[in-house]
Amino acid sequence: MKDIDLVEMVVVQMTGTRQPRRPPGTPEGGQWAPSAHDEADIPLEVPDAQGAAGGTMTTQYPTSSLSPLPDGVSQEVFDEVTNHPSDPDPYAICGATPREVDWILDNGSDVHKTLLAGRDDLSVQQYMRLLDPDLPFSARLDTVRRCYHGPGLAEKASYDPDPIIRAYALSDGWDLPRDRAEALKADPETVRMMDKLGLEPLG
Repeated sequence: MKDIDLVEMVVVQMTGTRQPRRPPGTPEGGQWAPSAHDEADIPLEVPDAQGAAGGTMTTQYPTSSLSPLPDGVSQEVFDEVTNHPSDPDPYAICGATPREVDWILDNGSDVHKTLLAGRDDLSVQQYMRLLDPDLPFSARLDTVRRCYHGPGLAEKASYDPDPIIRAYALSDGWDLPRDRAEALKADPETVRMMDKLGLEPLG
């Protein structure tokens, strides 16, 4: 038996099929012609965006990567307010533009707003917001010390629940209405605090 017949017998025993021969030396495949493979009964599909179970496949990214930036707010300020509510970069907050300051007042933490209160270049409306009684004491104190920046600040501070804030409103409030000044002078807590702080009513 020829060696080629022996090889063919082994192939038939292993595969159960007989491959058609080609004459030796043909460039298309030599002695054994390639046999066509049947298509798989189960179609092979590439998973689409819906996923194998039909549910939408989503990829999670950091907030600052995909969220559209608010109008007039830089990426730096957005990241500080969004990702660092308790330990922001003071330079980013203190360097915020007027538009960014408004956005921080709407979306920032108490820490962000306290940093803003230390600035000397805010608008009267922005300082007014920093005198809201629900903000931290330190933010309100820094703001009332700047009540010379605009009308109405001392008057709002004169209603603050903390006597220290009221004392500074009476001491520094150049435009404090007379009735509010008289009311603070008659307030025992405000008077006592002014004595402790060494303050005097303005005017």
